[in-house]
Amino acid sequence: GEALRHLEQVIELGERENLLDQAWCERGELLYGVGRFEEALEAYRMVLERTPARAGQLVERARRRIDDIRFGVGLPTDTMP
Repeated sequence: GEALRHLEQVIELGERENLLDQAWCERGELLYGVGRFEEALEAYRMVLERTPARAGQLVERARRRIDDIRFGVGLPTDTMP
């Protein structure tokens, strides 16, 4: 939707670093929320790659979501291994 397009524009334009980190995380949340898990994983991984210290709320949220997707927490049962 519109929110996803806005976040993609922020990312594409290369806004300030802190806004980019937030945009990648929010993009992951939106994609996760609509079941686009592979794309969400990519967004969450960008949060981790962009945050060398590997600390902070965004990193923790991204790590949790990556685990949720990888280990099937919150996924529809037909997508679980």
